[in-house]
Amino acid sequence: MEKSIHLRVPKLLYKESENIKKDFGFSSIQEFIKEAMRKTILEYKRQQALKNLERNFGSIKNIKRLTKKEREKIALEFTPERDKELAKKYGLEEVTII
Repeated sequence: MEKSIHLRVPKLLYKESENIKKDFGFSSIQEFIKEAMRKTILEYKRQQALKNLERNFGSIKNIKRLTKKEREKIALEFTPERDKELAKKYGLEEVTII
């Protein structure tokens, strides 16, 4: 269900909004405001997710972290040569990925 709001804005802000509406092809100021609200909400959600990541980073206990040597070993296993071996093993050598 849609909700209506009444909004008072300073003249300068209204004029700037009108210019943006015209320059970017919004059908109305309302459409521009809704788009601005969507983008702002997404940005706040992104910032909140980053805060949660920072707060929880490394907080999980009893997890074995890979050493630098282990990470390098895993990275070396995934080389183009290894990809070709796996493709041949599973009959995918003729498959092209675009």
